[in-house]
Amino acid sequence: MVKMAAQLNFTYETKDNKLAYGLYNIPQNGKIEDANCEPNTTQGLQINWGPLEAQHIMALHFSNNNGTTSLNSMMFTIPLMNNTFADAKANQTIQLLHRDPIFATPIKMSYHCTRPQIINMTHTIMDTEVVGTVKVHDVQMEAFRSGNKTGFSAARDCDSTETSDVVPIAVGIALAALIMIVLVSYLCARRRSNSRGYMSF
Repeated sequence: MVKMAAQLNFTYETKDNKLAYGLYNIPQNGKIEDANCEPNTTQGLQINWGPLEAQHIMALHFSNNNGTTSLNSMMFTIPLMNNTFADAKANQTIQLLHRDPIFATPIKMSYHCTRPQIINMTHTIMDTEVVGTVKVHDVQMEAFRSGNKTGFSAARDCDSTETSDVVPIAVGIALAALIMIVLVSYLCARRRSNSRGYMSF
């Protein structure tokens, strides 16, 4: 289950063989074309829009690793059409891919983030050169859902401030050490005081 606003930023080749920058907003009228819902390890979702002869595609793949789900890859296939990119060279298709786990959240929870995030994109899995970006905001997504719920589960927000267990443990150890030091110092001082008392006789 996915909800987000996304804008692609990429370069394309024009009719006079120059490079131009393009912005493309992912529309809201996409339809689910394919869904792979393996219950335990991987799940995928493909959303299509546009005319049949020039289908635009957004493909998302999720993984479940030891109870933590994440978006493992995001791929866009965008044919450049005359009504949106009039100066683009004919028969040109932009393909952008991000393959690195993002948006991690515990299973049975949804990932939620309202602030804009920019994700670098390459052409293929083997490429390291960044050829475009996708800017997303108002993101909420959840994979590996159980039951027949119609809404999102409780959200894990990207800006939530959660205190690590390490902090209270470290504070407790420091306090215990301080108490031991004070106790030992007190016992040593009392022993010296008693020794002086005996010597005065």
